[in-house]
Amino acid sequence: MDMAPPDLFATKGLEYLVVLGYLAALVVLLRFLSEGKPVQTVAQRIGGWFILPKNSCFHQGHSWAIPEDEKVMKVGMDDFAHRLLGRLDAVRLPGLGARLSQGERGWELRVGSTSLEMLSPVDGDVVGVNYEVVDSPEVLCSDPYGQGWLLRVRVPDQKRNRKNLLCGTLAQAWLEEELRTMRVALGLVLPELGAPAGCDGFARVVAPDDWPEVAEDLFLSREAPRTGVPPARRVVGWFSLPDGYCFHQGHSWAMPQEGNIVTVGMDEFVGWLLGRPSGLELPEVGHYLWQGERGWAIEIGSRSMDLLSPVEGEVVAVNEAVLTSPETFCLDPYGHGWLLKVRVPNQRRNQKNLLCGGLARAWMEQKLRDLRGRTLPASRDEMALPDGGTTAGCSGFVRALAPENWDEVASELLLSED
Repeated sequence: MDMAPPDLFATKGLEYLVVLGYLAALVVLLRFLSEGKPVQTVAQRIGGWFILPKNSCFHQGHSWAIPEDEKVMKVGMDDFAHRLLGRLDAVRLPGLGARLSQGERGWELRVGSTSLEMLSPVDGDVVGVNYEVVDSPEVLCSDPYGQGWLLRVRVPDQKRNRKNLLCGTLAQAWLEEELRTMRVALGLVLPELGAPAGCDGFARVVAPDDWPEVAEDLFLSREAPRTGVPPARRVVGWFSLPDGYCFHQGHSWAMPQEGNIVTVGMDEFVGWLLGRPSGLELPEVGHYLWQGERGWAIEIGSRSMDLLSPVEGEVVAVNEAVLTSPETFCLDPYGHGWLLKVRVPNQRRNQKNLLCGGLARAWMEQKLRDLRGRTLPASRDEMALPDGGTTAGCSGFVRALAPENWDEVASELLLSED
């Protein structure tokens, strides 16, 4: 009787199932072991020192925020803050249901007998608290962007909050500027480290007598504004950034006046981007503005472009001259081209969400580097004006470089896209 040859697939089937089951179990185990761990592949180190994850956005007070879903953002304090202070003795976090305001007190740190406040990067209600860092503060500096998170916050308007934060290449430029400022102001020489551990406490090493004041300055938690920031003028041969002005990333500016009044307008970049306007739509006296939301509109031909308000407050005056002669704003953006005067109830908080001094310069330099991919000329003197004129500040280069979709490009650059 002939014997049938063995069926290899039949005889090996059980072994295949065992191997597949083993692989599935291994995947589950690896996911379990890596849960909550920081993803180093999406981070970079600034100056060889400070970790900067590419998926996080930062407040200038050295707190960070990252969306978990459409409603909730996770927040914490960045690697810079941990390295500045070193190992903490205590962390005091707000309780569940507490209301946070972007740029205002978020939580408190204790180092020895010294207490330091840090600012919240977002507006919203606390829906989660990491009690592990309260019990074991050392977790913060060992893993600031992973297990060292502080709060989960339900943020009603993530888009507006994000426009007041520093993300991507701007976050990198900001942290590099912070390092330059420290080196100049403190004569700071960072110690050499082979493998940074995250709990160095260099502020107490380089400024043992006044390190709390240094930390408060860098965290923006002092009542008095920071000083010693170098003046900012023309940037990369293109745009001027006058002293005393602070800027929103949507290319609007704010200049404090007496009392709680702030004058606002559009920066020189807007005129060069869009060109001579056909009209402006400004809010009326009494209208209430929100920082990072629509402030006014500029009309270019048959199209209208929204711009974002740099501050929150009530409009108390409107520049009628720019309504009559809209080109005034791009001919003299920081003088006669001002747009509104706004009564701002909390100037200090508003300013902490803006770009001032050296950071404004770093922001504009980064903006120009990003725009090089759109084949900008090396200097504005080389710009061929679309209308053949020679008027400075009203070139409208985006219409020359992207005639078919200039409004989409402009919306992206001015943060006014939906």
